[in-house]
Amino acid sequence: MSLELNLNPVFCNISENIGITFYGIMLSLGLFIFYKLSAKRIIKLYPNINAEELSNFFVRVSLAGILGARIIWALNEKALSLLDFLEFWHGGLSILGGVIGAFGAILIEIYLKKWDFKIIIESIVLYAPLAQMFGRIGCFLVGCCHGAASYNSFFSIIYLNYSCLAPCGIKLYPTQIYSSFFYLLLFLILKKLELNKSKLIIKSYFIGLATERFLVDFIRGDRQIIENKYINLSSHQYISILIIFIISLFIIKDFCKKIIFNRLNQ
Repeated sequence: MSLELNLNPVFCNISENIGITFYGIMLSLGLFIFYKLSAKRIIKLYPNINAEELSNFFVRVSLAGILGARIIWALNEKALSLLDFLEFWHGGLSILGGVIGAFGAILIEIYLKKWDFKIIIESIVLYAPLAQMFGRIGCFLVGCCHGAASYNSFFSIIYLNYSCLAPCGIKLYPTQIYSSFFYLLLFLILKKLELNKSKLIIKSYFIGLATERFLVDFIRGDRQIIENKYINLSSHQYISILIIFIISLFIIKDFCKKIIFNRLNQ
């Protein structure tokens, strides 16, 4: 089954070189929903935070996330001009890079303001998958982050508008759709963990994030392979493996501490 998409990625033009794209619309919508839900939870659990201060915090974190996402994306591109780098509304953001940039900014802000780490981070990662889901839908609409050529897949996408960022007229893996469904599933899992008062919300988010990129990258059309004599993986897959490894160490550490604590209290 193939889905044909004949959509101009530009919703409307503001000037000759600047326009509002469907990617920009979906990204903005995702960030807005993410901010509203995260901020509501933070204020509910941590009422001492000033609403205006929290709003400024999210703006800075979002900018850091976009910058990190753009930098990691740019490192995988060739012959990229400064103007191309600045025009992020046309697509071209690495979700892993965005998480790294945003999380770095979050840690700095929490440390400087002496906020409660657990409440802030959990509130952010709970709703981050929704922002990422909308971002991937935006990718789908404009053709960026497209899949590789697909000839035997049960489901594929064919782009027909030559203004989009994907190759036109051929069957492609709908990687953006797969990622969107994965992020929706991750959001539902995290909400279930929240209801169960689990301590694994933050760790589960990062493992889910890395797992999604590691798996989907195998069928990405823009995959940048780092070749070696053992296995050929992309730079994003190596980053994903590193994230999973680090988070797994924290889980093992917490598990061992729990066992030791239980034995000492028997």
